[in-house]
Amino acid sequence: MRFATKAVNLNVICLVSLLGSSVSVHAQNSENYITFGLGITSTDETSFQVAPGTIDTEFEDDWNYSAAYGWKRLGYRYEVELVLGEDEVSSHSLNGGAPLEGAIGGINMAGVLLNGYYDFATASAFTPYVGAGLGVAMIEAEGFGVDAIPDVLDDDDTVIAYQIMAGIGYELSDRTNLFAEYRYLGTESAEVTTSVSTGSVVTDLDFGSTQFRFGVRISL
Repeated sequence: MRFATKAVNLNVICLVSLLGSSVSVHAQNSENYITFGLGITSTDETSFQVAPGTIDTEFEDDWNYSAAYGWKRLGYRYEVELVLGEDEVSSHSLNGGAPLEGAIGGINMAGVLLNGYYDFATASAFTPYVGAGLGVAMIEAEGFGVDAIPDVLDDDDTVIAYQIMAGIGYELSDRTNLFAEYRYLGTESAEVTTSVSTGSVVTDLDFGSTQFRFGVRISL
């Protein structure tokens, strides 16, 4: 009986030790973090319908911004990200013709996405990674038009958004990583309505952008 009691006590001690080790390993291999990013956006050409036909629109390269809160464990990272982008119109053309004089307007994007990443372990301070994300984004066509006919399209829509990412991080310190990455962010077509002066046409507006981003990730 005394032997059985000792055996039970020994088993309990071993179990507690194993649980303690498991919690310790989990704590050592997981961490919360925040990131901040800044980069250049190149937004794809898009088009929309008006009463006279199809307007094709191109954009100038502009800035994108991001902030995220995430969790990392054993090479995997999961995060909630806020991303903002803006691009000024560089040209409008009607029905495939020459660019119209005095093109004005801009396209704005604000999105919230859930991202997942995988970090490839290396024997150096550099860590390549890949990732993907899914969420929602508001696409705003702001003041599309020309000097003679402003606000041909001034509307917005909230749609499903997705992105893919690939980049490389550099461990600056135990808590700080710098990163540089490529990402492509796209959405389903936004449904917008043109102005009364152009027929109040309900039209689809496609959005996609190539982004090059630099940033910092800080462990909490």
